[in-house]
Amino acid sequence: MSKLFSYFPKLILKRFNRTICYCSYPITGCHFRDDLRLVVGKDDPTCFDVGAHWGETIREYQSIFPECIIHSFEPARANLDVLAKLHRPPSVHVHPFALGDENGTSEFTLYEESVLNSFLQIDEAGPKASHQSIGTEKVKVMRLDQFAEDEGVAHIDLLKLDTQGFELAVLRGADRLLCDGRVKAILLELNFDALYQGQCRATEVMDFLQSRGYQLVDFYQKARRGHPLSWCNGLFVRVK
Repeated sequence: MSKLFSYFPKLILKRFNRTICYCSYPITGCHFRDDLRLVVGKDDPTCFDVGAHWGETIREYQSIFPECIIHSFEPARANLDVLAKLHRPPSVHVHPFALGDENGTSEFTLYEESVLNSFLQIDEAGPKASHQSIGTEKVKVMRLDQFAEDEGVAHIDLLKLDTQGFELAVLRGADRLLCDGRVKAILLELNFDALYQGQCRATEVMDFLQSRGYQLVDFYQKARRGHPLSWCNGLFVRVK
């Protein structure tokens, strides 16, 4: 009888060209929230949210890690107004500047669809070519290594980057933290489409992290343009 009950689900899955996968390790690559909880390994992590926008990731992390402390970085003034109203200390600390590979100031390009705001210009031949800039702002930029030194940050459990093609510059600005193994896990957007002019390639980011002792856990929240992968979030963990 037990064999009969196990047969019909497999038959139904086969009809839709699907099968049951068995995994001997807790990380599945299928369930993002569960995998992230396992990789981070604690209920009260210190999380850095770089490119916070309106705090969408903050709300998600608070649901996964109820006791987390989040340092949120967002340079655009309009986004900061929303972010500061929704999220306050002691669980969330909002920092009104960007992270990069140099300390100073830089022109930040704004778009009508504010999630596209970037230090880079949208590629006119790419899939977001129809989106026009609505202006620029001069914003403060700081290296993450400098911020950690100034604020006495000894360890980051989870570093999240969503900086619209500027991820490699942020990582270069955190080189000392990464080489010292003071960042446990990194979740960042990897672009396979050319969304911005001069954006970092996904392979460049992966090679950089591997050279600093980080290995890929899996790809999550994938988006496609036709058959090819357009972008996804990559989760990396420091290998001791």
